[in-house]
Amino acid sequence: MMKRAARSPRLDVEMAEVDNPYWTPAHAKDRTNPRKVHALRNANESPLVLMESRGTITPLQAAAGLRFRMLYERVMAGPPSPGDIRERVDGGGGRADAMSESRMQAGRELALAAREIGRAEYWLVRSVCGEGQSLREIAMRTKVRRPSAAVALRHALDRLAEVWNLASKGTVAAHRRAA
Repeated sequence: MMKRAARSPRLDVEMAEVDNPYWTPAHAKDRTNPRKVHALRNANESPLVLMESRGTITPLQAAAGLRFRMLYERVMAGPPSPGDIRERVDGGGGRADAMSESRMQAGRELALAAREIGRAEYWLVRSVCGEGQSLREIAMRTKVRRPSAAVALRHALDRLAEVWNLASKGTVAAHRRAA
């Protein structure tokens, strides 16, 4: 019997403006080190990136979603694997703390997000941004129309952008009117 070949995910490469990983505030006025750079990215990397590339969400909403994803991944990281554990050289005994300060701070920021946007919208943002589920999957599972889920997601991402000071309140309102 022949095995079916595994289907590879579709690769859709596009040029995008992204944060410069080498940018620092100390060199903010240096023209050779801009805050944003152009780079190739896979538009199908996640539902969030795909929605931004299609224009379903604004760049500000995408930034809020990407920040949520970064925090969610930091909080959800499991305990260190045996290969990650290093011997302590300070003479102290015991194991390294698996719950780092940055992980706890990420948890606090996600708790703030949950309080600010509410349970239903937090679940939606977590499902799309944190777990990578598409709006189609969510619509099928919850029996909510996909356009309604998209509106709720955009609203929640706008609210997160305000909460995390990614933009002023007037800027977020202007993005809402433009969308």
